[in-house]
Amino acid sequence: MVRPVSKSIKKHHPYIETITTPKKFVGIKSWTLNPSRIRDFDIYIFHRDSYDIPRYVLYRGKTMTLNASHLKRVESLSKKLYVKRKEYKSYLQYVEGQLHDLLNRNVPGLRREEKQELVYETAVNLTVDLLDDPRSGNNIQRATDFVQNIISYITQRPDAAFSLIDVLSIDYYTYTHCVNVAVLSLLFGSYIGLNEEQLKELGMGAILHDLGKVKVGEEILKKRGPLTEEEWAIMRKHPEWGIEVLNGKPIPEGAAKMILQHHERCNGTGYPLGLTGKDLHFFSKIAMLMDSFDALTTVRYYQRAYSPYDALMKMQEFQSDYNLRFGGYVTAGTEVEVDLALEDAFEPALFEQFVLFLGPKGRYERLIKATEGKQNLGLIMQEGLIKG
Repeated sequence: MVRPVSKSIKKHHPYIETITTPKKFVGIKSWTLNPSRIRDFDIYIFHRDSYDIPRYVLYRGKTMTLNASHLKRVESLSKKLYVKRKEYKSYLQYVEGQLHDLLNRNVPGLRREEKQELVYETAVNLTVDLLDDPRSGNNIQRATDFVQNIISYITQRPDAAFSLIDVLSIDYYTYTHCVNVAVLSLLFGSYIGLNEEQLKELGMGAILHDLGKVKVGEEILKKRGPLTEEEWAIMRKHPEWGIEVLNGKPIPEGAAKMILQHHERCNGTGYPLGLTGKDLHFFSKIAMLMDSFDALTTVRYYQRAYSPYDALMKMQEFQSDYNLRFGGYVTAGTEVEVDLALEDAFEPALFEQFVLFLGPKGRYERLIKATEGKQNLGLIMQEGLIKG
């Protein structure tokens, strides 16, 4: 059965619309087409015939050449291009294969948001494939390549890259959550000064962090009411299952730690192992923050989306409750408020930097009292002063 999707996500992320609605044709971007690359999809234009009947007309079949003059003709006629819904995944994989070039291409009149939305759609498509077939070496390689492309984008165009946050989905599904956490982690990692190799590990761990949920039943993932003790016990296994699903695939140690430890807490109240801060990988501490923040700021089956400010306040105020409700799908109405200090659950220095990261113009800086002489956390990690 097809699950409902909000109007907001359909508007901004056409890929998600194509996998949840019976729409037969989906618009594509002419600037993403490269005449030198082989296509595995047909291209259509929308046309009204002499009887004013709307039709989608084949413009270039997948076996037909596509050159610059064809694209110029489309532009001159102000025609939009389309592909069949069933071939949209092929189009997104085509885009994925040239993502680096597209991100760095200057297209006159192109809004920055269009590139960002395309990046997000491509990432969602990739993550859906990862969750469908997590043992595929090809899908793991695609994830690696995607992370590298985003790192290059962040490095070369930091201002443009930061606004990727604006196109993150506010509707929670496992695949959109993984993409949101990956984008947030990479942007934050760059902000605190991690180097390229560290960002690669961080990005891989972030996009794969919830892989173990492929072994959790849909009846649990989508449940609107409180989980039973037995269901909660199953949910708490997903970090370990994530490692198991990878089945020895070669991923960096830091990424593997993120998969296993993203629901741990510095005060030892997390799962699956109940580790404390000194035993947690530095990247896992970043994953805790990003996973928690995204869970709070997205619409879920049992929860409204919090504003960024309210989410950060919630993370401060209800650490113990947070581990249950937002890590484990316990619904509203079961909230247990426990007054724990911020440093009990999250790394204090990271949380402070995260607040500043979200508010480059001071939007959320009033949440914390800024300290003098802040150190670059990337440098601190490299010098071994924070466990990594």
